[in-house]
Amino acid sequence: MSTLEELSAKVTALEAEVARLRDERAVRDVVARYGYEADGRRDDAWVDLWAEDGVYDLTSEMTFPDGSAVTSAMRAEGVGELQALITDPTGHHRP
Repeated sequence: MSTLEELSAKVTALEAEVARLRDERAVRDVVARYGYEADGRRDDAWVDLWAEDGVYDLTSEMTFPDGSAVTSAMRAEGVGELQALITDPTGHHRP
């Protein structure tokens, strides 16, 4: 391989790595802002983090020492349902 081909391959590899790191940083930013916006009751900013067809799907199960279990599920799909989820005073933002 010639020096020019080696340099071209290195530049291509570096461009791919920079793109990967930018994507990783963008994901970290969204994850960090998710809790910050929700906990700070910045509902519109929280909804803006989602894609138009975003889905919030949370299922949790709690098992007690006696073997009984309780399961709860919460699902919101699309911007309208996400907005309703985050602004519902009896839901996410209980007084």
